[in-house]
Amino acid sequence: MRRGKKLPPQYALELLTVYAWEQGSMETGFSTAQGFQTVLELVLKHQHLCIYWEKYYDFENPIIGQYLRRQLAKPRPVILDPADPTGNVAGKDPYSWQLLAQESTV
Repeated sequence: MRRGKKLPPQYALELLTVYAWEQGSMETGFSTAQGFQTVLELVLKHQHLCIYWEKYYDFENPIIGQYLRRQLAKPRPVILDPADPTGNVAGKDPYSWQLLAQESTV
């Protein structure tokens, strides 16, 4: 990454990694190289990312469901914190994701 260029928020990248692991084998003995490749593939598709977890919140409650629908309707990328869906941890700067995606293809 070039100096002065901003990366997406670190927590969003961590949650993206957790998501990739959950969608894969969820095994502790996983291939780091394969996991890294999967995360990079997700970064390349950042304009379509809409990631959220329903373990602690879901659409069943009318108030929470209505709020979640508003959150999920926001411009991509959207990554909601599994414990607190009140904010999009992917950040408000989609340009940082675009820069990371460009650097990932070099």
